[in-house]
Amino acid sequence: MLTVGCDPEYLVINESGYKQNASDLSHTIEGAGEIGTDHGGRVGELRPKHGTPQQVTANIKKMFVWIKTHHPDKKIVAGGGIGFNESIGGHIHIGGLEFSGYTSVTRWRSRRRRGRYSTYGDNTDNPRSNVYDLASMDSKQKLVYALDLYLGRRLKRVTGGKRGSGSYGKYGDIETKSHGFEYRTPPSWLTDPILTEAVLAITMRIVELWTVKPTMFDLFIEMKKRSARKKDFNLLIGTGSGSKYMQRQVANYKRIIFSKSYKLDNRNLLENWTTVQQQPVVVEERTSTGRRGAKKVTQKIHLQICQLKLVEQENQSRRDAGNGAGFSAESVAKVIRFAIPEVKIYPLGDYPPWQFQLVKDLRLRPDTLYFSKEMRPFLKIKRGTIRTRFVELRRRTPNGQEPMENVVFYNNTRSELNMLEEVINIFELGARTKLRREVDSE
Repeated sequence: MLTVGCDPEYLVINESGYKQNASDLSHTIEGAGEIGTDHGGRVGELRPKHGTPQQVTANIKKMFVWIKTHHPDKKIVAGGGIGFNESIGGHIHIGGLEFSGYTSVTRWRSRRRRGRYSTYGDNTDNPRSNVYDLASMDSKQKLVYALDLYLGRRLKRVTGGKRGSGSYGKYGDIETKSHGFEYRTPPSWLTDPILTEAVLAITMRIVELWTVKPTMFDLFIEMKKRSARKKDFNLLIGTGSGSKYMQRQVANYKRIIFSKSYKLDNRNLLENWTTVQQQPVVVEERTSTGRRGAKKVTQKIHLQICQLKLVEQENQSRRDAGNGAGFSAESVAKVIRFAIPEVKIYPLGDYPPWQFQLVKDLRLRPDTLYFSKEMRPFLKIKRGTIRTRFVELRRRTPNGQEPMENVVFYNNTRSELNMLEEVINIFELGARTKLRREVDSE
């Protein structure tokens, strides 16, 4: 089974914009991975736990949340590092694939014993040689070429993506690992979580296509293409159950790499990863419906990384006694794409605890999911065995009451269905991407 991992690098700078040693940020986060260093401590390095692109992205987010919490005075910069006289990379690991024969051209231990598979041509002694000779390339070299086509060459053309001098960032740089291989060419793509997940997803997709059909990218080699154009990404989307996910990732990736304003080395990286966006992003467009005096308004919902968090009470017996135990045990049940970045799931008893107050008090019915009402426009729930209700919920505080938003709760004591699984299915399958309505023309 293929898995993706990574060890992307970053730079630490202070409020004045000067580069600092990254050793102070070193830390191990249980279940997520390790925050380490490279280049003698000048460069920070994230080593998240491997998995799917969604899982790896969620692990990286936990690391940046920790950094933001414990080092609020620091700023983190990704990109290629050339503006700070460094070369920082976004190394990507693919596991579950045998890829022997390659040796990295950027590792000191490998430079004097490069194998014939160390590149498909760009790093030979004669850089002007023809690197797109289809007849002389084997299947592994074709995969390395495809990674450069879609990732290595494209990311280095984004503002801030150029890497520092030296051998780091050479095209076709692959190092064999015990678990598979490491692709070492791209600059660091940690700038925001949307780009990060897109890069990991596209890498996985390229490898998946290659394992099924090693000649998948031959046409591009024959055309001697150096980097992918917009239409070339259609090949990655495909059909089937994962096509919608890949369509989103490809769209996110193209929006960034073909942008003239996006900067890989912008200094808002921590804010991009840690700022909770309270309201969903909705872009409104107006198009004519063909009827005089009316227009159709299409609202496109920007789906972002969303954590479904399971929040359980810390003391079950106190809850049963009606004393209202606090909710402190949080765990991420699933990472999905949704209109808002976080949804909290509360498994309850027959009645909400004293902290919660429904606008209309009621006994919680079994096999019924209760959603806070502001999520209603962004969910399309099909009728089935599970019942759903959208309600208004408030939290009691010493100063009165405050609304509780982006919440799901259910009766966990008398429900026969797996309620958590039902919640996850609804969010994965029922997330709306567009809203349409007709209005009078202005």
